[in-house]
Amino acid sequence: MATVLTTVVCFSVSLLSSATLAAFVRKRPPHRQRCRCFATTDEPVVEKRKERYGPNTMPEKKKHHWIFDLIHELTSVFALLLWVGGILAVIGYGLNTEDTSNLWLGIVLWIVVLITGIFAFWQNSKSDDIIESFKSFQNAKAMVVRHGEKVEVNVKDLVLGDVVTFKTGDKVPADIRVFEANALSVNNSGLTGESEPVKLTGQCGEKGFETPLEAKNIAFFSTLCV
Repeated sequence: MATVLTTVVCFSVSLLSSATLAAFVRKRPPHRQRCRCFATTDEPVVEKRKERYGPNTMPEKKKHHWIFDLIHELTSVFALLLWVGGILAVIGYGLNTEDTSNLWLGIVLWIVVLITGIFAFWQNSKSDDIIESFKSFQNAKAMVVRHGEKVEVNVKDLVLGDVVTFKTGDKVPADIRVFEANALSVNNSGLTGESEPVKLTGQCGEKGFETPLEAKNIAFFSTLCV
């Protein structure tokens, strides 16, 4: 069974946090890749960090009716060009009705707009569903080391600098930097599409300095420990 000690380096806000993680990794030279524990020690520190950095939650997205999302996809710059192209083709057919190629060209262009717009809308809807599933995980529990003892807290109450522990079968409660692990692998398929688990060793590795997803000491929020 894999066990791991980690420290929270930033709160999970989707992959946009990669830039922050990359900057964090690059600041540490290879001979200092194993970070020091800077765990919180008392409740005032926890509250101060929570007030400064906010809760460990996903950012709220403004919600509106799905029809507006579909209209947005059907009126993007590329889509508008295709709509206009189709209109011009139909106008060309009106000027010369004997040649039906312009009519069919206009119809094809409009069909392409509809198919690509609906497909983009469907993809965005799936992404929103994934984000919503992340939010449900925010009510889960995580084990942290505070006052030198392991205590259980809500995932949303984790703060920067918390040392968290988890084992096989647990979900990673935040974007974290691993500094001690035993046979630890994480499943990043929900983020990267990789089917194979990624082994984490607590060492950044050469690729990790430029690409946080390739680092061997960084795990991401909601990924599964296997």
